[in-house]
Amino acid sequence: MSFKYWMRDKIIFPFIELLPFSLRNKLMLVGTCFFGKGWGYLPKSLFADEFKNLSGENVKELYRDFSQHSIDVLLDYLKYSHIGSDFSKYLDPAKHDAVIVPLEHIFPGVIKKLEYENKICRKFAKATCFKFFTPETVCYHHGLKFLDANVIEYIKHKVFIDCGAFVGDSAYVFSQYAPHKIIAFEPSHKNCEICRGNLKKEKIDCVEIIQAALSDEPGQLYFSDAGAQTALSAERNGILVKVETIDEFVKQNNYENIGVIKADLEGMGLKMIRGAIKTIKRDRPVLLIAIYHNQDEFMGIYKFLKENISNYCYKIEALFGFSEITLIAYPENGIAH
Repeated sequence: MSFKYWMRDKIIFPFIELLPFSLRNKLMLVGTCFFGKGWGYLPKSLFADEFKNLSGENVKELYRDFSQHSIDVLLDYLKYSHIGSDFSKYLDPAKHDAVIVPLEHIFPGVIKKLEYENKICRKFAKATCFKFFTPETVCYHHGLKFLDANVIEYIKHKVFIDCGAFVGDSAYVFSQYAPHKIIAFEPSHKNCEICRGNLKKEKIDCVEIIQAALSDEPGQLYFSDAGAQTALSAERNGILVKVETIDEFVKQNNYENIGVIKADLEGMGLKMIRGAIKTIKRDRPVLLIAIYHNQDEFMGIYKFLKENISNYCYKIEALFGFSEITLIAYPENGIAH
């Protein structure tokens, strides 16, 4: 450790820690800009309060058969959420408030990972027409980047279901895997229009866009149109949107050979899985499911899958720094049983 960083970590920042939070955070912001790497912003997770009563022991028990890497990813996200809860009285997510912390000490390797993700995102922005996109899509293709060649071969020429298509960035990257077709579900009319425009500009013509939400039973729900963070609710507040189940949609439209189901549904992931289980059992697709919005997803999706399907392999990855936690599931050996 250089003298400059020794001064920061052993003398200056420990002294600043004794000050009131507001002054402390401002001084640490100045110190972080001056000293550089190691310390950084820790924004409050939008979903921190969902996990404040969940313990690491609960997580380790449920995921005991996973690799140590996967368990560490889950525990890091839980740690992030708990820190967010601890600082909630100081931070205002609406104002993008953040606390300054020794990021590299709390989450080893995260600064290098974030630098890599920023680099990839900059390249993507220059090379495509997309003005809005998500790092989990651009950097990791929602988890496909972590799969072996035999699994990638397994999904070629099959139907991909993109649940939560946003503005088409995920459909764009999925088009690189030789899909037979991509069915993109998105409840927001505005996002659907942007999605169509983006895919037309990029000459992607294998995508069918469905303006609908997904759950475990068909019907209607209200939602708040908030860009990438659109949220569904049964309360009469917002825009009324049609709700489908994957099982019924696939059956009614005679779709077969589903190869991938990707979902990032702002908390509706478990309900979507329940409404897709017949399709999953029949076609044994690769699953790329965001599980970070609430405990139903974080603890419920894997439990439900384990109880209902067999001969699947599982892993967990963080697709943006230590967040955007995604459950990746695929048939053993990349082939159907």
